[in-house]
Amino acid sequence: MYKFKIIKNKKGEFRAQFCYNKEVIFWTESYTKKPSCKNAIEKLIKQAATATIEEVDESVKTPTKASTKTAAKKPAAKKASTKKADAKA
Repeated sequence: MYKFKIIKNKKGEFRAQFCYNKEVIFWTESYTKKPSCKNAIEKLIKQAATATIEEVDESVKTPTKASTKTAAKKPAAKKASTKKADAKA
């Protein structure tokens, strides 16, 4: 049987768990107030009905950030001139 559980931790915070029989399927972040935790459950129930399914194939390698960067060169920094160098000019 599927159900939501509201768990109170040692800090006095509340966390919602979605369970099938005795197995926890997922859980929420911790909330300082119980009504906030209940609100999270209500939003999950409402939004899950309209959620889409996205399939991701993790076996397909995607480019990493390092490999997607272009090798654009930064302009060389100009050296700060000193008063002596300016006086000579």
